[in-house]
Amino acid sequence: MNQKSLQDKTFSSIAWSGSIQVLSQILNFGLGIILARLLTPEDFGIMATILVFIGISQLLSDFGLSSSLIQKEKITNTESFSCAVLNTIFGGLFTFTLIIFHNDIANFYNEPQLKSIVLVIAPIFILHSMCSVPQALLSRELEHKKISIIGLISMITSSIIAVGLALADFGIWSLVSQQYINVTLRTIMLIYLSELSLSRFNISSIRGLFNFSANVFLTRLIQQIAQQTDKVLIGKYLGTSELGLYSRAFHFTAFPINNVTRVVSNVLFPALTKVNEDSDKVASVYLTVIGYIAIITFPTLSGFAYLSSEIIITLLGDQWLPMQPYLVFFSIIGIVSSIGQVSTPFFLSQGKANLHLKLNLFTQPVKTFFLLIGISWGLEGVLIANAASSFVSFTSSLLVLMLFVNVTVMSIIKVLYKTLLATCLMIFALEAINILFIYNSPTHKLFWNTLIGSLLYILLNYLLINRSFLNLINLLISRLNKSKVKFKIN
Repeated sequence: MNQKSLQDKTFSSIAWSGSIQVLSQILNFGLGIILARLLTPEDFGIMATILVFIGISQLLSDFGLSSSLIQKEKITNTESFSCAVLNTIFGGLFTFTLIIFHNDIANFYNEPQLKSIVLVIAPIFILHSMCSVPQALLSRELEHKKISIIGLISMITSSIIAVGLALADFGIWSLVSQQYINVTLRTIMLIYLSELSLSRFNISSIRGLFNFSANVFLTRLIQQIAQQTDKVLIGKYLGTSELGLYSRAFHFTAFPINNVTRVVSNVLFPALTKVNEDSDKVASVYLTVIGYIAIITFPTLSGFAYLSSEIIITLLGDQWLPMQPYLVFFSIIGIVSSIGQVSTPFFLSQGKANLHLKLNLFTQPVKTFFLLIGISWGLEGVLIANAASSFVSFTSSLLVLMLFVNVTVMSIIKVLYKTLLATCLMIFALEAINILFIYNSPTHKLFWNTLIGSLLYILLNYLLINRSFLNLINLLISRLNKSKVKFKIN
């Protein structure tokens, strides 16, 4: 594939995947708000303890093989089928392990209801294990449009059914059913559309994949342990209600990050593997991408922090108001992490999985260590530990990335400073306006601040001649015009 066609397909993939992902996240966001109004923080806290195991199972049932399939230049049917079979075996082993230890899990959290929930949800891990290889096959071909459509259909169907069950007073079981329906639909559609072919299972055919996948797996395992430690500690020592508030705030701020960072990262990895020998092009892509990401995440997450109380009261209700400090915290941390998360596809695409592993062997145990110390001081200790570990992780990954990608701190600052300045000026202007005006309700304040803030942000970017903003606008207009031309021709 030549450079121009690769670029066209990459941006087309980003456009399709991004637009569908935005729609999916908006709908998921809205349906999640409805569920939050129907259920209690404790229900979401109990589900958050289960999601810890779901996250770990998705990792253990893949062993990094899907990333190896994407990264390898050519693969055979035997290789892909053998990876799928091996992943399913791993998923079955994890399911069996959870069934054996379901009583211990419930006792650990001092939550008797978890006994039956763990038993019911354990088989879901087999379904999760069957998704990774079909999704990797689609990702290899930059078929992110199909992947996004599958996610959209699964999310809408499962969420609507969950809302119906919540209205019928099924409580926590509405969230359990949501997980089951979602992964079942995803599994069926991914296998069908990926055209995963039946072949013979041959472990020797995939031994070569383990050199790359082992590093990816260990890196993700370390990351997963560190990412779930806070939830385990909060659920254990502060209770499931507190965990429900904490986890909902995290998912709330993940809304813009998921829409932007993960979509771009998922598309970038397979595309970057095709230009990994040109370090200047890789550096140019990196700077362009973080500039585009910042244009969206900086003002959005800053707005979440500034209007946190109004957002919670308007969207979730008064019962969720104790979530406010968590929402402010994750919004501020998210500004940094939205930029830091994009480094992962650059490590993998350049064949630096081993270096990425070594980096995480340092940063993730540091996070776990900070959290284990911070839990002694309750909520404040956990938040401070999270902030400190996020700073260490971001700076470390950036310094290591600079070793093989031709970027400097000054080049990154040059790309981001106008976006940051426009965001800060927007918040200062809103504060000045809010001092002068009195609002009838939190909803009234949220509406006018969102409208005025958006207009101010756009105006400030034009006045500052923010190249990232202007280039993104031109790119979107160009892609929109091309879509119109293709539509007219068809």
